[in-house]
Amino acid sequence: MNSTFYNCSKLTSLDLSNWDTSNVINMRNMFYQCGALTTITCKQAFRDWCIKNQNIIKLPNAMKEGGSGTWIIIDQKSDSYIKFTAKSPNTTYTGDNFSFTTDKNGEYYHYCDESIL
Repeated sequence: MNSTFYNCSKLTSLDLSNWDTSNVINMRNMFYQCGALTTITCKQAFRDWCIKNQNIIKLPNAMKEGGSGTWIIIDQKSDSYIKFTAKSPNTTYTGDNFSFTTDKNGEYYHYCDESIL
């Protein structure tokens, strides 16, 4: 996965929520030259790994800890809903297969009888 999104300078958002990177060995420069990237949808473990290794993967400044970008985390699942956690309260987020608005706590619960994913 070395340089996967290299020089994707117009890329503003990514949905990596279905990625399984558990066997990946090299993600060096994954986001190199992706300065417009401000939203990543992913699992909590992937987000934590990216923050820890932000210099190796060349994470854009907006996505670094304390940056202005947004990480949308969709890990937390139960039998009846998926919990989305985003950075900003009362904000609408859209992706290829979803659109939702967070509550005052920056959360949104997707109930299984709906189909946004």
